Amino acid sequence: MSFCVEQGRWSPRGGESGLAFSRSAYNLVGNDLKLAARRASSQRMVWSEVANTQKKLKDAVEAEVQDVRSTSSLQLTLENDKVKQSIVAAMKALEKSLDPKATDIVGYAVVINGKVVGADVYANADLFRRLWPKLLRMSVIEAVGDKKAGLKRTPVKAQAIRAFLAEAPKGKRSEKKLARDMVEVQLESAQHVYFETRTKEATVLHRSYLAQPEKKPMKEEASPR
Repeated sequence: MSFCVEQGRWSPRGGESGLAFSRSAYNLVGNDLKLAARRASSQRMVWSEVANTQKKLKDAVEAEVQDVRSTSSLQLTLENDKVKQSIVAAMKALEKSLDPKATDIVGYAVVINGKVVGADVYANADLFRRLWPKLLRMSVIEAVGDKKAGLKRTPVKAQAIRAFLAEAPKGKRSEKKLARDMVEVQLESAQHVYFETRTKEATVLHRSYLAQPEKKPMKEEASPR
């Protein structure tokens, strides 16, 4: 199942072809939006999380990140100059963390504000390297949006990441069929959500580990008088 991350636009922009969808250079940002899309429960929920992502990035870069061409477009927000500028230094530093000579690296973990929030593991090192630039970019953008002022940052130890990877694949299990006879297994608990994409021969292509997002405070409704 596919979901739209932009409301109300039915025509190409710029030099885009009107015959087919263009490929995006970006992934979804943050666990809230990833889960809204992967749970396949509501298009409105996906749009709501896009708006939340835009607000967090606006607050983080202290500038408007919605584009006048389409204020609901996640793609245009991620192309915003202020957003791009906010990740330059971190991208340069973290790009070097992947040893070009290493042939056994198949995944990575994301730590934001001293907490492990997610991890992705792929079937082989070649697949991971192909996806690494896009994965890194979106993780850094997520960190920009979730940055907490004044928070003392301490390095997370490897054992914390191992514990996260061990605990995530637990909880209530469900399965759904994907395209090309593939299957997605989901395990969900109060703390984690784990997704595993398999071929019909049960070969695991991708493991995705996500921390459950913090619950948003409920908005108080005005009582009638």
